Amino acid sequence: MKKKNIIILVTILIVTIVVGSLVWLKFIKKEELSLNDNLVKELYDEIETYFIPELYDGFESYNENNFYMDKLVTYDTLSDEAKLYYAYQTIKDIKDKKINSCDELKSYTFNNMNLYEYCLKDPYMLSNVEFMFNDVNKAKLEDAYHKMYGYDKEMPLKSFTMSFTGVCLYSDVEDEYLCHNQVGGDTTFGISRTKLISADKYFDRIELDDRYVWVDLADNNGFDYYKSRFNKELIANVSEYNEDNDAEYLDKGALYKHVFKKDSDGNYYWYSSERVE
Repeated sequence: MKKKNIIILVTILIVTIVVGSLVWLKFIKKEELSLNDNLVKELYDEIETYFIPELYDGFESYNENNFYMDKLVTYDTLSDEAKLYYAYQTIKDIKDKKINSCDELKSYTFNNMNLYEYCLKDPYMLSNVEFMFNDVNKAKLEDAYHKMYGYDKEMPLKSFTMSFTGVCLYSDVEDEYLCHNQVGGDTTFGISRTKLISADKYFDRIELDDRYVWVDLADNNGFDYYKSRFNKELIANVSEYNEDNDAEYLDKGALYKHVFKKDSDGNYYWYSSERVE
């Protein structure tokens, strides 16, 4: 065999081994993590199940911007408001922030209403618990945003809803956020239930698999368990809802895979969520 042919064969062999090793590392070799692993719990906490409807003029609906969709969900498919809301939900130890003067509200507008002018008209606003704000500011939100989506992402600067009575307002003048406490909640029925079933670690990512069901009022009577809120695949109808019974139906729920990629510093950030069954 000629020397040239030997070199070609050796090169092909080396390339095959390298490519095979990379494929094995990326798609085959995995480490099963405990569901009680602190990192697993921290990452899974980022997967918010709550749906927010459109509440106020000027805010996009969050109903089409949820992790539990019947299609692939990525950073690019979420609205800016949804990205900000989910990042906000990961912030721990949020404390109240007392507004002492109406002057502090001059640069903030909510639902086409200037908060300063509203404050002047309502002398009880500053003492009313429903108008208490919290200490989440631009710096805190940006830190949470980068931890969740990756440090290469640029946080959009805009207002967003947090709940039925909570909102974070962004001021271009101040280049700052003012966040209103979440008070109260939705009075309509319809809840998501999830159950984490596996956590696998690969060399470049962690994959979390869970089961999901949507529980809603039945058209005729009782409550229905569905695999999806969007494609209502009925699992069961029950006369009364009891949270203790969720486990039985979760085993029949839709299967989702949540992928968290690892960056060059070893940090994990949410990359995608997708229904796989």
